[in-house]
Amino acid sequence: MIKYALENPVKVLVAVFFVVLFGVQAALNMPYRLIPNIEYPQITIRTTWTGASPYDMEKEIIDRQERVLKSIPGLIEFESAAMEGRCNVKLTFDLSVNVDDAILLVSNKLDEVKGYPDDMDKPTIRSADSDSFASVELMLTTRDGNTRSVDEYLSYFEEVIKPYIERVQGVADMWYWGGRAKQVQIIVDPYKMGAYNISLSQIINAVKKENIDVSAGTRAYGAKNYRFRTIGEGKTPDDIANIVIVSSDNSRLKLGDVAHVDYGYEKKDAFVRYNNKNAMNIGIIAQAGYNILDLTNDLEKVINDLNNTILKDNGIEFIWVSDQRGYILNAVSLVKSNIIAGGLLAVIVLLIFLRSIRSTLVIATTIPICIIGTFFIMNALGRSLNVISLAGIAFSVGMLIDNSIVVLENIDRHMKMGKKAVLAAYDAVREVWGAILASTLTTIAVFLPIVFIKEEAGQLFGDIAIAVSSSVGLSLITSVFVIPVATKVIYEKTDKFKFNSHSKFHNKIQHFNETVGNIGSKIVNFTVSVSDKINAKVSTRIIFVTCLTAVSLISAYILMPKMDYLPLGNKNMIETKLTVPPGISLAERRKIGNFFYKELEPYMQQDLDGYPRINTFGFAGGANVRAILTSTDEQRAGDYKPLLQNIVNQIPGIRGSTSQSPLFKVGGGQGNEFKMNVSGNMSYDQLISIVQLIQVRIYQEMADVQMQISPSANPVYPEVQLNPDREAIMASGLTTEEVGVAVDVYLDGRKIGEFKDPEIGTIDISLRGPYEEKETGNMETNPVEVSEFVVNSSTGLAVPVANLFDVKEVLSVERIRRFNSQRAFEFKIILQKGMVLEELRDNIMNKVIEPMRAEGLLNGIIISTSGASSKLENAKNALSGNFILAVIITYFLMAALLNNFLYPLIILFSIPLAATGGFMGLALTDLFIAEQPLDIITMLGFIMLVGTVVNNPILIVYQSLNYIKLGMNGKAAVRLALKTRIRPISMSTATSLFGMLPLVIAPGAGSELYRGMGSVILGGLALATVFTMFVIPALLSFFLDKVSGNDHLPEGYVDD
Repeated sequence: MIKYALENPVKVLVAVFFVVLFGVQAALNMPYRLIPNIEYPQITIRTTWTGASPYDMEKEIIDRQERVLKSIPGLIEFESAAMEGRCNVKLTFDLSVNVDDAILLVSNKLDEVKGYPDDMDKPTIRSADSDSFASVELMLTTRDGNTRSVDEYLSYFEEVIKPYIERVQGVADMWYWGGRAKQVQIIVDPYKMGAYNISLSQIINAVKKENIDVSAGTRAYGAKNYRFRTIGEGKTPDDIANIVIVSSDNSRLKLGDVAHVDYGYEKKDAFVRYNNKNAMNIGIIAQAGYNILDLTNDLEKVINDLNNTILKDNGIEFIWVSDQRGYILNAVSLVKSNIIAGGLLAVIVLLIFLRSIRSTLVIATTIPICIIGTFFIMNALGRSLNVISLAGIAFSVGMLIDNSIVVLENIDRHMKMGKKAVLAAYDAVREVWGAILASTLTTIAVFLPIVFIKEEAGQLFGDIAIAVSSSVGLSLITSVFVIPVATKVIYEKTDKFKFNSHSKFHNKIQHFNETVGNIGSKIVNFTVSVSDKINAKVSTRIIFVTCLTAVSLISAYILMPKMDYLPLGNKNMIETKLTVPPGISLAERRKIGNFFYKELEPYMQQDLDGYPRINTFGFAGGANVRAILTSTDEQRAGDYKPLLQNIVNQIPGIRGSTSQSPLFKVGGGQGNEFKMNVSGNMSYDQLISIVQLIQVRIYQEMADVQMQISPSANPVYPEVQLNPDREAIMASGLTTEEVGVAVDVYLDGRKIGEFKDPEIGTIDISLRGPYEEKETGNMETNPVEVSEFVVNSSTGLAVPVANLFDVKEVLSVERIRRFNSQRAFEFKIILQKGMVLEELRDNIMNKVIEPMRAEGLLNGIIISTSGASSKLENAKNALSGNFILAVIITYFLMAALLNNFLYPLIILFSIPLAATGGFMGLALTDLFIAEQPLDIITMLGFIMLVGTVVNNPILIVYQSLNYIKLGMNGKAAVRLALKTRIRPISMSTATSLFGMLPLVIAPGAGSELYRGMGSVILGGLALATVFTMFVIPALLSFFLDKVSGNDHLPEGYVDD
């Protein structure tokens, strides 16, 4: 094949052209994303039941659902949360379970649930993936001059605006906060109802039975079939008001006689503010694998069109708050720049070593061919262009030319023997193809198993594994076929030209070449002389190898840091989550929001106190209370954390945690928080006491920790309980259910039907009482005043609630959480600055949990971690196993290629040296460049080292064995192999180091993702290369010293 390529250079060049052509086309068509798509086998079931307490949600819904769901095959764990009016059940499956199959199983199991309450909504099922958080966030606000509140546009948004957004290609889902749904409200007058002897049950039954269209069948008359329908649905609120409740011979009582019927809006239970203006917050979730840039651009066009048309006509507008577009473009642009910079540095290094423009040009052609060809392979495998995959290509820039360097250097050596370019290329490739094949296969063998890791680490690293494997594989093909052909063509063409050897420029070049050559010769001679001294005696070798091994292992142990899970990233968004007292009113939540705005308003006007100007500020006061802001300086959003936390600390009775929004959502959680479940089969009061004790112990160990407990460990949610007097209820002609429905109607309103609004479609019909809640506070100063509500019976009695129930105020819980069917509490602790996840976990487990367990305080309690804290251990095990697998695969591949089981062990000795260098590189990066923990992406760098650092020892071992085959003795063969391989080893190492250097030192968006991995590879490769020059000859000499032969090569060979 090599000979065929040399004889048919045009065919080789055409093949290269096609690779470049299809590669460019693939690069233009590949989807752009920030990170690879990560699939989480998690499914969430959401159920709403308006007005139901957490206890009722747990008893009537969660219990029934968990009973049938817990037997689904592949289910690992399940957790649930019951809140007022809604509940969630989250199921986590084994990674081998297909999400679509799991959804089908869950749906089928839910169909088996019996006994649901009649008025609850149908459960909805949703899967979770890496994009389950918003790719784009919007705010809907009113325009200047519009006197209506934006809260009144919720139904208009849902029925009219939302479909426009959902139709944008690439939109998978969306969430939104704020607003109040439009309703047809029936506001009853209890006293008029009493005067007419009307009960709420009669009104409810009348509306349900009269506000309805019924298909009444068909009948043929003559040549036509006629369809019959009864038309009873109201078209206007007046139609509802005209529904007859009671009819007798002398009178008819209509709904409008005892109630006022008109349009209105549901009870306000949350608010959203954008720059101190009422708003609705909308988040757009992208489809898995879709091009985020295309989605964002298409969505922006739709939003602009809506703003200029129907939204403008209605006096409202969308404000574009944030998206990933800028971060993605900046991150991708930075990696591309690093690839170009690394390539140029590698070429400069080559030029210095080779001191030949045409030789450098030959090797430089490898870089674009392999990179562009990699795009073609990745696109064919359905991968995306993201920061991780591009970083993989950038890291491989230096490795791409390693094979070409070995081939070209050997061609150059053969040409010095006086051979013509064609013969020199042919002989040189045949001589070293085994070595470059071995080094290439070891690199690929190290990465390919990563593709099959099922954990998030495997999904995250799949792209980088394919990118590196593809580029290195292409570099092998290029070095064997393209480099010889390019050498033949370029050398034959340029040999025809004659240069002026007396020009000043030529003399300067000649002087430079001689200077570099002399320096190189001195380095080679020094290295060989040091190696000779080490190998002079067996005892010297043993001492050297033993000491070096001991120092390496001890250094690695000392330098090995605690691990983090995933890098936080540097997104331009800071979020403060507040833990407010249970049951806090909407008015109090609004006060908190106003206080935040007042404190931050000066920073929205200008740069102040060293902080860049705030770009946007939002505050949401619903079930979850949070503040978010973005910065005008996208790289400095993290600076605001102390400012926001200081505001939280000024609010009495409020705790909060402030963190930068992470790039990675870990199964619905965040990568920068420790999550711990505390569950037990005991009374709720006992469990709460233990949770409170754990909380105290954690604060004693870490006083400044930012911690949230869900649900609140303080059961102080205010609740009014109505205990029935059954005899009084029976005597009044009522039932407990009727009174409960009446109180629900008077407090929250109760849905009793649906209405077809001509503008926005279907809305609810809500039955309500005259007791309207004021936004400035509760309905009355004392919630027990509900006892004065009047309940009407069908006999005409209007009875106060106090006559039927014992009304008292108690303290209860805001929500109920369960983990694997047991009531549980979840601790969320935000990582403090300078602390990593493993360190935080060890502190809590070793200093809090284990001592408490030893004291007998946690009997019957189950402690388990979840989110990033549990996935860290899984990822460590997976990557550690992959590291060992990589070493084993590398060993057996080298054994097969060298036809020996001993020599690969010598080559593998470079790995401990590389590991020590990797930890040194990580420490230096953390000290001088940027804070850099050991996360699982950084850990991949150690796996990459396995396939990288063995290449240099392979060259020395392979060349030593080649010289022995040529008749040299073992000692001379090892010495000469070292001498002849120093140049290509130094050259390939230098090009790799400088090719990767921009990835480590260049700051910018996305650099935090791959900086740690780069520092590990740089440090490991540099240290391993230096000591390989001495360790490998020393170890090799143990086994080859006794091999007899000549002290020199046969005549006709040169050693340099």
